Amino acid sequence: MSARDARLLQPDLMDADVADAPVAPSDELRDNVLRSVLGHGDLASFAPRFAAMFDLGEPRALELLALVQRSGEAPWQQVALSATDAVRLLHFAGGPRAATADCGLVELAPGVRFPMHEHGGDEWSFVLSGAAEEEGTGAAWLPGDLVHRPAGSRHAFRVTSSEPLVFAVVLEAPIRMVGHGGAR
Repeated sequence: MSARDARLLQPDLMDADVADAPVAPSDELRDNVLRSVLGHGDLASFAPRFAAMFDLGEPRALELLALVQRSGEAPWQQVALSATDAVRLLHFAGGPRAATADCGLVELAPGVRFPMHEHGGDEWSFVLSGAAEEEGTGAAWLPGDLVHRPAGSRHAFRVTSSEPLVFAVVLEAPIRMVGHGGAR
């Protein structure tokens, strides 16, 4: 260190006793840091991308993202996928560019399999929390991922995380459950 650098330092800091052992962070601080690093933190960080995807203002995007924390309450709807599995849906109107699409939030519990289905139009899914794996390809979907499925494509997936999979979706046309009939 040069003499000039030493003059810039506070003398009392130079003489301070520094603990030999590191100080462990509080449980709350540790959880917050891990949550942010792992992508499970505050969904508000997704607001700019969410707003762009649905052609909404950021304040509306923040309102909709706040509803993710209350997925068991109205206006969420529960729809049966099978005798044991269900999906929760929240439909909302997109902005002008998404006005003709089906826009919404989707939540699936850990371990749930979303059955084989065919896309009648393009679909864009923005993963907000949890994780899933597409059957056949093994593609993993994680928070922050934008997944595109073109019209006519078919796939099934399973939630692989210990927390629910929540994603935002824009559907240009209904999906058709393969082998189960009917559009959703």
